[in-house]
Amino acid sequence: MHALFLKNEPIEPAGLSSGAAELGMPSGADRTICERVLGEFREMPGLVLTEPQAARLFCIEHETCARILGSLVESGALRTDGRVFAARAHGRPSLWHGTR
Repeated sequence: MHALFLKNEPIEPAGLSSGAAELGMPSGADRTICERVLGEFREMPGLVLTEPQAARLFCIEHETCARILGSLVESGALRTDGRVFAARAHGRPSLWHGTR
């Protein structure tokens, strides 16, 4: 999910504006990337990615991707088994049993 721009100002997609902020995500550029990554995981609930796959999908450097995914796991938005990352299931049973 990408933010739309009008007169060089981002317009948050519906239901995403508070996502990263409520989870205590970083501010600035990292927060913007966190919101984009979190938005994609929310839009595709069954999405499971390795770190290299996420870096390619989101077009971000591997170091940035590792930092962003780590922040999302710490905040509780994503879970990982140490190899793959997936969104936490909210209000529905999960078939994937990550350790974090």
